[in-house]
Amino acid sequence: MAEGKYQPSSPDPVPANEAQAESSIKADSSATFEDLDGPAQDEPIESLSSTLPRDLVSGPVRARNALLGNNFNGPVYFSDQSGDETTSVERTAHAHSLTEGYADSPMLKEIRHAVLAEDAFIAVFGKPGLGKKSACLVALADRADSPIFELSGDSSWREIARSIKQVKEVKPAACFLIGNVDAGSLADLNDHLLLAIEQALAQGGKSCLLITVQGPASAQNRSGLTTVEGVAPNLADLAEAFILSNLDAAEVTERAGRLMESIGSAGYGALEAIVDTIRRHPEATDEQLSDLVSERDVSLTFDDWQIQSRSPLQIAMLACIATGEGTPRAELERQGRLLAGYLVKDADQTAPVPMRAASDPDLEPVVQLLPRRFATHFGWQVEDVYQLREPLEVTAVVQYLWSHLGAEFRAGYLRWLRRIASSSEAELRMGAAIAAGALLVIEPRFTERELIRWWALSGKRHLLLAAAIAVGVPTALNESNSVGRKLVNSWIGDENESLLHCAVLAYGGPLGAWDISSAAPVRLWRLGLDKPKLEPLCNESLAGLCVAGPDAVQIRYAVLSLLVEQMPKKASIARRALTVFAAVVETMTDGRSNEESLRSLLDGGEEPALDAFALLLSKSWSMPRAARTGSFILHSLIESAETQVIDYSHIADLVRRAKRWAKDGGTITQLGAGLRAALLRECRSCEEHSTAWRLTQQFFPEDLRRIRWTNQTYH
Repeated sequence: MAEGKYQPSSPDPVPANEAQAESSIKADSSATFEDLDGPAQDEPIESLSSTLPRDLVSGPVRARNALLGNNFNGPVYFSDQSGDETTSVERTAHAHSLTEGYADSPMLKEIRHAVLAEDAFIAVFGKPGLGKKSACLVALADRADSPIFELSGDSSWREIARSIKQVKEVKPAACFLIGNVDAGSLADLNDHLLLAIEQALAQGGKSCLLITVQGPASAQNRSGLTTVEGVAPNLADLAEAFILSNLDAAEVTERAGRLMESIGSAGYGALEAIVDTIRRHPEATDEQLSDLVSERDVSLTFDDWQIQSRSPLQIAMLACIATGEGTPRAELERQGRLLAGYLVKDADQTAPVPMRAASDPDLEPVVQLLPRRFATHFGWQVEDVYQLREPLEVTAVVQYLWSHLGAEFRAGYLRWLRRIASSSEAELRMGAAIAAGALLVIEPRFTERELIRWWALSGKRHLLLAAAIAVGVPTALNESNSVGRKLVNSWIGDENESLLHCAVLAYGGPLGAWDISSAAPVRLWRLGLDKPKLEPLCNESLAGLCVAGPDAVQIRYAVLSLLVEQMPKKASIARRALTVFAAVVETMTDGRSNEESLRSLLDGGEEPALDAFALLLSKSWSMPRAARTGSFILHSLIESAETQVIDYSHIADLVRRAKRWAKDGGTITQLGAGLRAALLRECRSCEEHSTAWRLTQQFFPEDLRRIRWTNQTYH
């Protein structure tokens, strides 16, 4: 099997003697393969890395996206007679699962009252983290036999009315939810649009639409719109419900309750974040944990550090460390002097940058030096890297510096961010994108105009990628995702090719991975169909969604289930789905950070996604002219097993699952023949007792003698 990137093409020519050996194998009966699964293997796997990647995604975001099984039904889309399509996510099972052990609250009672009173349009207002969306789902679950669909919040009101009509043509009793609607967008909801939504909800039977909005409800009272003011639930009820729903052990929740009282936080969002912090720092004291989760720590730390009296070089080093955390020390100190020069120049100061050591003791209260291993062409090398001291977080520090140090800092820092996005250091490139995303949260118009659009219009791949990552950072931070989604949707409709490429990369990045309601998989699939020139990039972005992290469970299932849905369609569509599937496997087996996603999928915690994966694997050998795809996938998985990223038992389990799908579909003979031929190729290039030989022994024991003879012949 040739190494390198998978490219769909016609099968490679096979030498005559090799073809003769393979044809003899295919001619044999595959009855043994049908009946022989072999024993399940439970050998432990070793961790390849002790250093985890930077934890950017907030605890509540990871918690929401880690739900699967009965909690998630995947994206659903409908077409009307005109061919227009709308995308939604069915939340019915998720809503019913939330009802068990959910904490009652005045907000939930008021929403329930409005829903049971058959109010058509209900808006729930309040600050983030109160559990507004969860309360809406629980209230909608009280309506018997009413499926619940979540619609995209970045649609216009006219599009929302059309989407409701389309869904109700198929599901007349459906109810609807839209999360994180901009308070300002309600001003665009005139009486005509409000009537259109009410008529759509009344079509085929009374339904209701619930929306959640950040902000107070006092100024939004109007006819036809029922408003509910969100308030925090009682802390004791919240903790009790959290325990009853088996989200965590009682002692952890009790500790989280003490921390919530000490820092004055309330709501499901705060509780999820605090429990996540306790899990990651089990040995920390309550005081240390309070520092880690308190929102006041950045200001307090820098007030104690007297940031206003620090030199340009010290300010520059702090900004560089916050932006490029993990960059080798020598490079970061060079960047610190560069940024300090920008700060001095933009402040119209003529004094030179002082030649003080970058590791100045004055920086010790906020930063530290730690050793880190880097892979180089010399082998593994250990170098020192700068890291912020806890509880400081990179995005919070960037936001603080931008907000508190004035125009001189902003001008120099902006100029420096533009420069390092083209750096040869991956940490600096990623840091620039994350910093831009953090600034997008606090100053969206300025950041988009002066930085993100500047990158997006460049046409250069690394700058397009920086812009694509930046627009997804607010979503990963659990901030409002409407800015990023609206910005990307505007790029989709733009004629500029660079902006269109950037939109595709954005849907394949944090925006699409951590906001399942963005329907990124469906959008990328359609874009590839509508614009053939973009198909390779769309396929690459679809594969990238599957490696967002071990907690990005929902998006992995959404991508794999989308590919499964394409298999019964015409051959060209099904072949594209298998091409994307091969890219998914290649991406998941390439790189340490991606391996975490692969292990999460194969370890059994993502059962529906794993079944979809196995079904696609079985199809890769049963479709005409697709055997090369199956061989490539098997080769990638075997290599991961040989490097102990996954275990042999994971591949054996996948084969057993693929066999069950093949038996149901009547393609077991094709699967058996394809797998045997692929294992023959693998065994020729490896030693006995390797993964390929063990698979052959388990599923094709009668072929071991032939493979040994063939291996000796070609060696």
